[in-house]
Amino acid sequence: MGASMQGSGLLNRLSLKSKMALLLGLSLAALTLVGAGGWLGISRIHATTTLIGEQKLPASIILGNLRGQTAALLQYVLEVSNRGDDATAQESFKKALEQKRQARAALAAAIADFEKTTMNADEQDAWKQFVATYAPWQKIDDKVNDYIGQLGGNTDEDMHNTLFQQYKGATFDWVYELDKMNRALTRVLDANLQASQQARGEAGTARDLAVRIMAIVYGLSIAVSLALSFLIVASITRPLERLRRAIVAIAQDKDFTRRVEGSGRDEAAQ
Repeated sequence: MGASMQGSGLLNRLSLKSKMALLLGLSLAALTLVGAGGWLGISRIHATTTLIGEQKLPASIILGNLRGQTAALLQYVLEVSNRGDDATAQESFKKALEQKRQARAALAAAIADFEKTTMNADEQDAWKQFVATYAPWQKIDDKVNDYIGQLGGNTDEDMHNTLFQQYKGATFDWVYELDKMNRALTRVLDANLQASQQARGEAGTARDLAVRIMAIVYGLSIAVSLALSFLIVASITRPLERLRRAIVAIAQDKDFTRRVEGSGRDEAAQ
């Protein structure tokens, strides 16, 4: 009650135009705060969607390409293994070798592309493990390619059997190293997935924060505007009510010397 009377007293010192200007200024300030809350949320969401769209999604595509190339390499090695008993399959061996070399070149290109992407700490650790497994596999893959090339150029059946046995021995180590490389690649994929999920979670948090800020500011602005409007209306109607009562008293008492006490600087007080 005391705060209301104090607020009304302060408003009485203002003109009507000043009161309207105060109410308008408060409304504009509230709209500005609501807009600032919305801008904060939108900027956070934009940063997160940019992270996902320009970094994590392309990185996921590259990792998918890496997985596809390792699968293709395994397929070509198995094709050669399945034709191992055929000493006349030179053309098939040459074709498999060419396809395998293309897949390895695509694998190397994908690795180079991924190293250009932005990685967090977990992704960097997982990627270092993958690179550590890639170098030993390359050495064994060179041996496997050499054996496939010899099989493709050989026409002697006895020599074919010898080369194929050497090829089989090399492929055991090749498959073992490829499995290590695939398990390391899986860890990179998991780290990339977790980073993407974290980014999406941050976007949701930013959206919820923006909505809460806007709702709180909007609610407070309505409450303050209503309270200020009530005080402004009261500061206008109270002097008018005193004036009405004075007019009624003068009409009843016929006392034209009665004066109406007024306070404030607004038009009603004047």
